[in-house]
Amino acid sequence: MQRLYPIDDDFEATIRILTESEGGRKTPPFNGIRWDFSYAADNSSDQLYMIWPDFCSATGDSLPTDSPLPLSVCGSLALALFWSQSPYSIGI
Repeated sequence: MQRLYPIDDDFEATIRILTESEGGRKTPPFNGIRWDFSYAADNSSDQLYMIWPDFCSATGDSLPTDSPLPLSVCGSLALALFWSQSPYSIGI
């Protein structure tokens, strides 16, 4: 199995990326996108979290990073979570 990141996944999910008309993205993302997030109850200056999704094919291989991901279609992905004290957090 070919994977995008050389780390273990924290969890897997099925998501659908919304189109602009659905209130979502104006442009499609690419595999390798990294989303920052914080928890509403946290003081946002205390901690930064990052999700590294790896969008996968039905066989479990990573989708290419040079082709846009489809919008408004359900897809599988494996995710790794990072925070400022994470061993992989260099640069966040």
